[in-house]
Amino acid sequence: MIPFVIALVLGPRTIAPEKVVQVLGIRVGQDNAEMLEKRFGTAKRANTGRPDNSRYWDFPGGFRIYSDGFGTRDGKTPTDYLEVTGWSGRLDKLKVKGKPLEFGPFGPLTRGMSPAKIHKVMDPVLGKPTDTGETFFWRKLVTHGDATRMFRFRTTFKKGVLDKVSWETGSR
Repeated sequence: MIPFVIALVLGPRTIAPEKVVQVLGIRVGQDNAEMLEKRFGTAKRANTGRPDNSRYWDFPGGFRIYSDGFGTRDGKTPTDYLEVTGWSGRLDKLKVKGKPLEFGPFGPLTRGMSPAKIHKVMDPVLGKPTDTGETFFWRKLVTHGDATRMFRFRTTFKKGVLDKVSWETGSR
């Protein structure tokens, strides 16, 4: 794994950026969906404006992983968006092919969790989120080599409880 150049200050404590941007065994914004396919099998193509880049996997138990990427000039398509929906229990208890999935500091999040409990779990790690009423999101800059990118983590609520989590990178 390519080392990150700087540590990222996230609220009350410092966490190495790879702990935040590495989810499901890939580095969001750097690795591509083919890496996810090696791990999870062939994906279904999502019906979006970018069908070659939008993919999803459905797993037993009803949870889905969705990924999307935006092609670059050099022909690479790094995954710049990951989303998990439909899971039960804690994220860090999910398994695929008998192996646990990696969610780093987001692992304790539980579908159906209240906003107050999300604050209790995530605020010590990422600081206070922006609260839109239906979504909490955190924005952090991550520097890797010569590139600095914006990293966003989002929790989305349905009927007042956690329903979806997503990770996204983009230019500043």
